[in-house]
Amino acid sequence: MPEMAAPVEMIECACGCGRLRPRYDSQGRERQYILGHTTTGKKFPNRKRSPPHDKGSKSKNWKGGRTMLNGYVLVYVPNHPNTNSTGYVRENRLVMEKKLGRYLTSDELVHHINGIKDDNRIENLKLMSASEHSKYHARIYNNLIGKNLKLEVNTEG
Repeated sequence: MPEMAAPVEMIECACGCGRLRPRYDSQGRERQYILGHTTTGKKFPNRKRSPPHDKGSKSKNWKGGRTMLNGYVLVYVPNHPNTNSTGYVRENRLVMEKKLGRYLTSDELVHHINGIKDDNRIENLKLMSASEHSKYHARIYNNLIGKNLKLEVNTEG
């Protein structure tokens, strides 16, 4: 006849949800919470939440609304129709929009002529469609590849 397992001691979850859980996990370690009940949320109805954080210029970390991401300058403009999820817009787009007197469409890209992403002088910016921009960079890439291949052929011959 197979042996019967020892009874498992059950305790109430420490988060206050009222559910029971085994006092020890499968490794023999004592546990107080059901998995996932140690985080904030519905499982913690009695936990006090921290007050909402100040945003924008009211934040203690405010640095003037300018930041960098992947080499591009981002400017905090929360009411702009084309902001990212945190309320920022690339500065190069803002400079081009000011010159044109209108918002850019999602298909329009602002190309940096000299390739320096934080050089947002209007004379360094060129408006392109997404397809024009892809073709432009494909031509440059293909020209570089072609030159490298020719150099390799010349050095062997």
